[in-house]
Amino acid sequence: MMVHFLINNIGLNADKKIYELIKNDNTHSLFITNPNMVTKTKMDINALGISFYIKVFDLKTLIKKIYRDYIHELEIINSETQRILFLKAIIKASPNLKVLGGYYEEIVDDIIDIYNTEKRLVLKKTNYRNLKIDDINLIIETYLELIKDKYIDEVNIYKVVNKYLKENEIYRDYNIYINDLYYFDELEKDIILSLLKGSKNSYMVFFTDKEINGLEIIYENYQYFLNNLDNINFINIDNENPYKEFLINHLFSFNYVKYDDNVPISLYGASDPYDEVVFVANKIENLRRLYNYHYRDFLIVANNPNDYERYMDLIFKDNYIPYHKKRMINPNFTQFINLLLDIIDGDIKNKTIIKLLKFEYFNLSFELIEKLNQYIYVNNLENNDFNFNHEI
Repeated sequence: MMVHFLINNIGLNADKKIYELIKNDNTHSLFITNPNMVTKTKMDINALGISFYIKVFDLKTLIKKIYRDYIHELEIINSETQRILFLKAIIKASPNLKVLGGYYEEIVDDIIDIYNTEKRLVLKKTNYRNLKIDDINLIIETYLELIKDKYIDEVNIYKVVNKYLKENEIYRDYNIYINDLYYFDELEKDIILSLLKGSKNSYMVFFTDKEINGLEIIYENYQYFLNNLDNINFINIDNENPYKEFLINHLFSFNYVKYDDNVPISLYGASDPYDEVVFVANKIENLRRLYNYHYRDFLIVANNPNDYERYMDLIFKDNYIPYHKKRMINPNFTQFINLLLDIIDGDIKNKTIIKLLKFEYFNLSFELIEKLNQYIYVNNLENNDFNFNHEI
């Protein structure tokens, strides 16, 4: 078994290289990608004319397929049956509930949502074990007793499939391609490890092999697989990257003049919305203790605030963190964040970089930016990939 690490560069799209490898590969293969990219990836592979040899999945769909095709010891519970059993669990646990006793239909959907999105009872890992969380855990434990030896749900399928993959090399004759490793949790990474070790060859895309301020989760994933796999072959997708150091030094740290501590833009790979809110609450309290910040100094931004409301109410209120909700903030800030994310996702055109550099967060003079802008405009380079080695 040989594992190939395709080391991409920040802002560059790795699809071209990985599709070149697939096009020359007549081995039956699996391609694992982000759920949002499955359809596009299937279309790209169909265009290559090799769709007979390769099947595209997101990790969750693949895990369910493995369970159905190879294990299938218990029936996978459907949403309607799960709701009925959670209601029974609430009724059964009600006499021992400290806060949620007497509530049934009013809370069942929220409890199911917490259980299914928490992924393997992440509630238990936090320090916010107040009475409400204890009640939720009791309801979940009662639900697990009700489904024992009768049904299996999505949460437990992961554990069963991981154990099966460690004992059975069902893809020993397959090549495996993976191009999205950003936000897998520990169990998902272990499942991938089992898949790779039991395959013929594998190819994994990492868009950097460096520890970059703000992109720690990418480096942590890289280190995890580097430390747990043997026979690794490194493939650099693009060795010539004249602007990489510029991106690292300027786009992923705030201006040290404006912010004395040079506070970094950092990413945290939460397993679910609850975990995100717990992380934010911990950060707020930590900054207040260490640096005497006030609650009014913090702004929390989310694309879909409604997804977080129940968790904010649970965590913030029970831990006496005051907050109020506002649907709109300064559009310049959200545009700034969106541009950073676009660059990470592969849009590193000159016009995108110029837009970004005009924000107040960088210690670059207006004259320098305008000079660069004029150079790009005069030479018709707006849609070219950014290269900071131009003579200006």
